[in-house]
Amino acid sequence: MPLKLALGLLALLLVAPVLGRERWLERDNKPVFLHPRRFGQQNPPVLVQLGQACPGQICGVLSGEAVAPLLAKAPECAQQDTADKIIDESRQFDNATQANMIALAIEYRKAEKNTPPDFTTNPPSLRNSVFCQKAPRNGELVGLVQAQDSANDPNLFFDPAYGKTVRKGEQQNTFPFCTEGSASDSTAENTTTKCTASAPSGLGNFGSCSVPEIEFGDGFDGRKETSFRPIDRESYPHGSAQNIGVITQFICDSLTNTCKADQTAKNTCSKAKATADTALQKTGAQADAFNAVFGKTSNFTNVPVVDDTGHVISGSSTSTSKPNNSTGSFGKCSVPKIEFGVGFDGRKETSFQPVDKSSYNHGSAQNIDIITQFICDRLRDTCEADQTTQDNCARATTASDSAAVKTGAQADAFNIVFGIKTNFASVPIVDDTGHVVSGEGSTPSPNTQSPSSFGKCSVPKIDFGDGFDGRKETSFRPADPSSYDHGSAQNIDIIAQFVCDRLRDTCGADDIAQNNCVKASAAADAKPAKTGAQADAFNAIFDVQTNFASQPVVDDHGNVVTNLNG
Repeated sequence: MPLKLALGLLALLLVAPVLGRERWLERDNKPVFLHPRRFGQQNPPVLVQLGQACPGQICGVLSGEAVAPLLAKAPECAQQDTADKIIDESRQFDNATQANMIALAIEYRKAEKNTPPDFTTNPPSLRNSVFCQKAPRNGELVGLVQAQDSANDPNLFFDPAYGKTVRKGEQQNTFPFCTEGSASDSTAENTTTKCTASAPSGLGNFGSCSVPEIEFGDGFDGRKETSFRPIDRESYPHGSAQNIGVITQFICDSLTNTCKADQTAKNTCSKAKATADTALQKTGAQADAFNAVFGKTSNFTNVPVVDDTGHVISGSSTSTSKPNNSTGSFGKCSVPKIEFGVGFDGRKETSFQPVDKSSYNHGSAQNIDIITQFICDRLRDTCEADQTTQDNCARATTASDSAAVKTGAQADAFNIVFGIKTNFASVPIVDDTGHVVSGEGSTPSPNTQSPSSFGKCSVPKIDFGDGFDGRKETSFRPADPSSYDHGSAQNIDIIAQFVCDRLRDTCGADDIAQNNCVKASAAADAKPAKTGAQADAFNAIFDVQTNFASQPVVDDHGNVVTNLNG
């Protein structure tokens, strides 16, 4: 949504008469104008303030995107995901802007969400909104939930996935995440729970502290030079340091001495510390490498290194495909990069493979060591790479072995040593029957209640781009035509409906998979029409991380559309 349109719409909120609580009147799950009921009065200020919180179009776009997650039929975690996105985007700005955006994200996360009355009863019953059942990505949001209107029936909830009333206790999402049954009052206007930080499966329990994460930038503690520090300084109260080892050691010590974390979490921290040491010293790549072991995605690799006089050190960026000389010469081969996903060589299960098959001609493998060994051998025997590159390949192999086995985090850890930032940690693990493996991977699944089965089909994923089926314009299509054999369409609903129908009628998918497909369709509809953001939203419900939102929209003449109004 353009900044001008977003602010214009929000301005209406400020001049409208207040009649009880306000909410967006919805038509086709989109806000149209104000209706005097149920949209908390605190919301207009936070949305307007967000639109003005940072320079450029970033906060304007965030402000526009923040409306849809508060609508009644938005997926239960859309509000939390948007709050996480606000914090993620804040990391690129100075400390004051970052602090303000984080405060706004917290306020937004606590805002009341629309819930329609249940008109099947007389008088109509007022319902609460269900709670997101996954941990937030950012520690600042841990334990926060949306407000509920005290006038609601405390035992009734509206579930957008099914479009119906559920009674308290019938589903886990009638209680906040991390609470047990009656352990929390889920109907009062209480926006904080006793939930402690939740970690991705297999990484351990971090006790009273959040999942560790380190940031890299200039200006910390008044420094001119770039340095490292913990992001959550309530859990890990330490100032900045140029040597990341100072920070990683403090975090690992805190897990033992203060947080009361379990042994698995402590072991994970040791792995993360070792992985950070494999990346280029005093660069953001070290923070990214540390964070990746905990399933956290950051992009500090792109932050220029600054000395103590405030000057950028030439050649310090590690974000390009041709790293600086400290990474060595790759001879006649490209910079090594490994990818992780489903469908390689016809496999149903997730596996690893080299991205550039012309330099590293090897098929896929579930064990990343097979791929890394081949790449390192190739650099020595065929590519004629120098010793620095060969040594770095050995370091990259060690880094990949420090991450969770058979997860995308291993590929990320390998790639970051060569200055390549990837996010395969977010790709769900799939077994050789095409089923998502519950409780594995380096990120939490949004559907943590129980695993879903897609039957004989693969995990749904929608692509967005131009050139599909000979089209000039951008369109959508299923990524796996062997499971979902449908051509491209400009309207994502055509593809989403086909995929959901296929899961029910042909694939033999279970109810959880079918319900998640309904959620994915709703998530896609909450994004701007005919943009890649719709595909990203659909895919994210199935734990498939894509970035089609960055793909330009092209019309049927092959021209890039620069003015999207909606």
